[in-house]
Amino acid sequence: MVTDADFTVNVPLGPLALRDADTVIVPAAVEDHGPQQQGRLRPLAEAALAEEPATARLASSCTGSTTEGC
Repeated sequence: MVTDADFTVNVPLGPLALRDADTVIVPAAVEDHGPQQQGRLRPLAEAALAEEPATARLASSCTGSTTEGC
C-alpha cells in the first residue's frame, strides 16, 4: 500500500491476516484529516478492521508533516 507520507506499507497477506494480529497499525493519510462522513470508515477499511481480534492493540502512526494534525 502506498501512503501519502513518502513510505510504503507492505501488506503481502491481505486483510485476513489481521485475524491473527497482536497489533494493528493504521497509517495516517492526508485525505482523512477531515471529519468522517456519518462516523463511518471507508468500506474497505471497515471490512479489514472487522477481521482484527478483540484482543489486538490498535495504534495509528503520524509523520507530523502537516499542520492539520493527525
